[in-house]
Amino acid sequence: MSDDLTGNESENQPEQPQPEEQPESQPESQPESQSESQSDSGHEESKSRHGRRLTIMIVASIILAIFSSLVIPPIMFTDADRAEAEKIESKIWDLEQEMAAVEAKIAVLKDSLKKEEQPSEDAADQVRAEIEELQGTVKDYRKQIEDLREEQPSEESTVALFEAIGIGGEVFLRALTMLVVPLVVASVMSGILGMGDVRKLGRPGLVAVLYYFSTTILAVAVGLVVVNVIAPGESFESDTERFEQLDSNSDEKLDLVEFQAEVDEHEKTNSKRQFFLRDTDEDGGLRLEEFKGNNVNVEEADRKKMVGAMSRESGLDKNKIQKIFPQLAKEKEAADEEGPSLGTIFSNLLLMLFTDNLFAAAAETQLLPLIVFSIVFAGMLTTLGSKVDDMTELISEANTALMSFVMLLMNLAPIGIFCLVASRFGEAQAKGEFIQTLSQTGSFVLTVLIGLGIHLFGTLPLLYWIFKRKNPYHFMRNMSRALLTAFSTASSSATLPVTMECATQQAGVSKRSVDFVLPLGATINMDGTALYEAAAAIFIAQVYAGVTQGTPDEFDLTLGKMLIIAVTATLAAIGAAGIPEAGLVTMMIVLNAVGLPLEYVSLILSVDWLLDRFRTATNTFGDAVGAAIVDETFDDS
Repeated sequence: MSDDLTGNESENQPEQPQPEEQPESQPESQPESQSESQSDSGHEESKSRHGRRLTIMIVASIILAIFSSLVIPPIMFTDADRAEAEKIESKIWDLEQEMAAVEAKIAVLKDSLKKEEQPSEDAADQVRAEIEELQGTVKDYRKQIEDLREEQPSEESTVALFEAIGIGGEVFLRALTMLVVPLVVASVMSGILGMGDVRKLGRPGLVAVLYYFSTTILAVAVGLVVVNVIAPGESFESDTERFEQLDSNSDEKLDLVEFQAEVDEHEKTNSKRQFFLRDTDEDGGLRLEEFKGNNVNVEEADRKKMVGAMSRESGLDKNKIQKIFPQLAKEKEAADEEGPSLGTIFSNLLLMLFTDNLFAAAAETQLLPLIVFSIVFAGMLTTLGSKVDDMTELISEANTALMSFVMLLMNLAPIGIFCLVASRFGEAQAKGEFIQTLSQTGSFVLTVLIGLGIHLFGTLPLLYWIFKRKNPYHFMRNMSRALLTAFSTASSSATLPVTMECATQQAGVSKRSVDFVLPLGATINMDGTALYEAAAAIFIAQVYAGVTQGTPDEFDLTLGKMLIIAVTATLAAIGAAGIPEAGLVTMMIVLNAVGLPLEYVSLILSVDWLLDRFRTATNTFGDAVGAAIVDETFDDS
């Protein structure tokens, strides 16, 4: 039978069976290719739907977190609890005054035993017995106070609740941060290797650097314009103005009634404590200097607070902080020394590009030296040909695996982001700092938010439209998950894995541009930070000018000083690491450049954590726009 089949095939050859079979084979192959195409498109559509759902869940988690942080504290620590706490605090105050009187009597009796004219032995024994009896009374007072403290309602349980919630957020933040260093190294190397020739990086690299500097300068310009138009520092109520308002009888001294004129009824006892602590001469009234709290103890406490805060945020030893900023040193003579100059800033920026230990740089998340090494190393690999194919493939596969890890981790983002936001906002609200702080510095907060809004929704979208001729707000919507994560984590570096995933999967930016531009941008492209520092420096200058007006130390905010602030803010922003609240450290450099007192940073310290979230989101979107613009400059040949 096989022979017959073979014969039939040979006989049919003259009748050109091949053209007849060809059309039959094409319909068979077309469904396969169509099914593959449909499968790919279905997969992409599924990923797109998943991304949209995830973004909606993140938005909902942030709204729920803020709502919870505002609602739960008043429920757990009610007005009735506050009233009871104030009642107990008043009892404790009375006991403390009685105990202080007894301790004073004990001190007098002890002094009587030390006089040159010693009392008789019987009298001395009687004094010692009285002292012992009074010491027992003091112990009783302390026991009563301790018992009352245990009974006293407080917001500690509410704070503990939000601290516990924050553990989940910290786990999520650490998981993101854990990916940053390996992802940066793998993505930068993969991007260079994907070009095939490191020389192709020349034009994109130049465009990226020009974009970074241009947008940072534009951000500083926006910040300077907004803060000068609104002038929040000029409406800031100084201690002198506050003192004059409270001094109802104009005797240049505040008694307790005047001091407590506008104090909440549940804070009367605490304000009484503040009154007597400030009354250093114990005359029952506060002079302006005492009202301001300008005594040696307060200045020392403020200095320690600032040094401690900067040390925690920068990771530097406190002694190094005091050496960099001599104004914060304990020794008074050090206050006259000069702080870091512009030359120091330039040299530090150059040294940031290199490290003597790559592993130490990785451990400290110093991305710039890692990026430089990755570019050079991957560029070298492109010249070695087939000898390094295995290593090239390993780097590419590592990058793919890490991005898959990011997408897996983002499934937990709604929970992690809820914990992060609820914890930070909830603690602030439970301690009574959130609403109170906003009411005190509302004009400054509004100024910064307006500036960031102009840059985020105006300047950056305009640049995107000029270079891409596409709808920038559609691009912003595709990057929304990264922006929300940036707001929640307040860290450009921690958000970097999410930014890279959104840019490639949602916004359609090429992987080569994302791999090169975003890691570098997360390190040195700090538009929001530059805008914030310029606005904050002018705000502090406006406040200081009002305080020193008419004094020998009067501060004049000239155009030249504004230009110095603009230049220094630009350089300091580039030098700011992508870590939470690093802008607070570089702010000191900006203030020092124009001779503003560093202790005035305390004016914005209470709202820095909140504004840091908005400027981090601005930084992240600036990085994404940069990647999209630089994408146009790559050579496809």
